[in-house]
Amino acid sequence: MVIFSSLENPDLVRSAYLAGAKLYLKKPRALEEYNDVAKLCATGAEAIRELPASAIPLGALDVKRVLKMINNDRHSL
Repeated sequence: MVIFSSLENPDLVRSAYLAGAKLYLKKPRALEEYNDVAKLCATGAEAIRELPASAIPLGALDVKRVLKMINNDRHSL
């Protein structure tokens, strides 16, 4: 489960992860930034599925940051 939200309350984010979320992402502010969301869905779905819950920081992440994390992991394989 991936959550997109404009809410970044630490307790809410923590609750989402404890409920099984793999990622809690900040909702993009600009329409163009949804291209990154589409890219993440298209190229990162498998990597997101494989993430252990303990590897995810308990905070809202930026979509671009997650794309970089996924790409860095692929290059290190």
